Amino acid sequence: MSGNATTSAGSTRASTRTSPPHTSPGAPGLYREDLGNPPLLVVCDMDRFEVHTNFTDTVKRVYDFNLAGLASPSNIDVLRRVFTEPNSLRPDLTAKRVTEQAAEAFGQVVDALRLRKIEAPAAAHFQMKLIFCFFAEDIGLLRKAPGAPGPTGLFSSLLAKGRDDPPRLAKQMRALFEAMCTGGDFGIDAIPYFNGGLFADADVIELRPDEIRMLTEVSRFGWEHVEPSIFGTLFERLLDPSKRSQIGAHYTSRQDITDLVEPVLMAPLRREWPPLTY
Repeated sequence: MSGNATTSAGSTRASTRTSPPHTSPGAPGLYREDLGNPPLLVVCDMDRFEVHTNFTDTVKRVYDFNLAGLASPSNIDVLRRVFTEPNSLRPDLTAKRVTEQAAEAFGQVVDALRLRKIEAPAAAHFQMKLIFCFFAEDIGLLRKAPGAPGPTGLFSSLLAKGRDDPPRLAKQMRALFEAMCTGGDFGIDAIPYFNGGLFADADVIELRPDEIRMLTEVSRFGWEHVEPSIFGTLFERLLDPSKRSQIGAHYTSRQDITDLVEPVLMAPLRREWPPLTY
């Protein structure tokens, strides 16, 4: 059994249910919709506790500890606030702000490639591969083998190891992209197959040491929180340096998109289609 406390700004309620065999404390999303998509999700497997923030348009944060750490004042305070002051656990950092920061940082790499006179189509395609790798790493699709030294993210590890050896880094990136195209092994790491054609070629632009350092800094952002919609601006920046001041100008939050699409498209479709059962 796993106990789940779900809270809203004005009330607190708790429910207990049997978890599916594959459910762990780290997988509350399997049934959060059944709980009304609350702003806080608390899961426990009788040894480990996790409090997941789920406030709209904010970066997700996870507080986790086990029974041995339950007596820690900071952990007790988190549990107390779950039931008495749930809004105090709302993260200050929004997904929009993280996206703007990541885009601005990555934009420095874009500018560097443009100043080197790299052809825009080749630079844009390579840029998309890099961005995809950051996303894939932070959502767990590009993880290193357990116990391997260095950063846990496979792509971040490549950047760290190749920062002083650009030709070696280019060779390693090419081998990784080839593995992502078909699925297979990359050293001791198993790489899943990524469809869609992005990695149909393994072309790489050899980066300079300063560009590798920039990418290393960019890799530290929580890319699982970055909205993909802003990165069209980066492609424009490759073509026109005057777009530098427009980072974020084309950004439309997910909530704004939902506010438009829901009444115009989704609501009429729901009225027209019979209810779906599963």
